[in-house]
Amino acid sequence: MAKYNFDSCIDREGTNSAKWEFMKKISPYANENTIPLWVADMDFACAPEIIEAIAQRVDEKIFGYSMAEPSYYESVQNWFLKNLTGLFAVKIYFLLVVLFQLWKPLFKFIQSNKRGLLFSPCLSHVC
Repeated sequence: MAKYNFDSCIDREGTNSAKWEFMKKISPYANENTIPLWVADMDFACAPEIIEAIAQRVDEKIFGYSMAEPSYYESVQNWFLKNLTGLFAVKIYFLLVVLFQLWKPLFKFIQSNKRGLLFSPCLSHVC
């Protein structure tokens, strides 16, 4: 695995960062001494591999929805089976608009009394 620099933070001022610039509007308890500890909005640079992948996509000049190859699903399933103890089967749903389609797989799991996994952090107004 590549090494990443977590000692260098990027100044987010002027970037419309909800975490820093709009924190006081989001929370009535926030003030200039508040340190937001958000997981989903980090102040580190993206990994070079992510930046490369996005740059390749930009070079294609098309931003439509794409479908994943079967090898993607197999890779994710294998990771879950290897890393989560007690997991015996994995079903992956491809959702184009996650927030509006999240109910589909959850509803199926609820109807069949099966257990499901919802990753956190989850948007507070959704969960």
